Amino acid sequence: MKHILPCGDHLRIVDSNTIYYIGACQNYTKIYLSDDSMLLCSMSMVKLLELLGTNFLLVHKSYAVNIRAVEIYKKSGSVALFNSVEIPVSRRRQKDIVEQWREFAMRGMEANIDHLSSIPADGQSSLIKENGHHNFKI
Repeated sequence: MKHILPCGDHLRIVDSNTIYYIGACQNYTKIYLSDDSMLLCSMSMVKLLELLGTNFLLVHKSYAVNIRAVEIYKKSGSVALFNSVEIPVSRRRQKDIVEQWREFAMRGMEANIDHLSSIPADGQSSLIKENGHHNFKI
């Protein structure tokens, strides 16, 4: 989803899917994008998170991550993103972050399985969903 964000003396259109993480910087927010660039947004992180929606998780008082960009959760208290950046996760948020990340991953797998179920593998067999379980039907 695209958003118009205030960046200093101008407005900029930013696709939220290109945002890897954001960092608080007093009344400003640093937005780190998938192309390794950084934008300084003249909004607080709280207001920006309200605008961006549920794919962004507040993992620390100073950081929020795009759940789609998380590749690894480290039990030591951090997440590694697909661009190899490591973001700290506060101890009190660790359990919630793992839970939300798992739910996101499961939704993604369900979508992929449901998509595959509509494509017959050999014209005779197919993957079907019955009572919440996926079964291969021949």
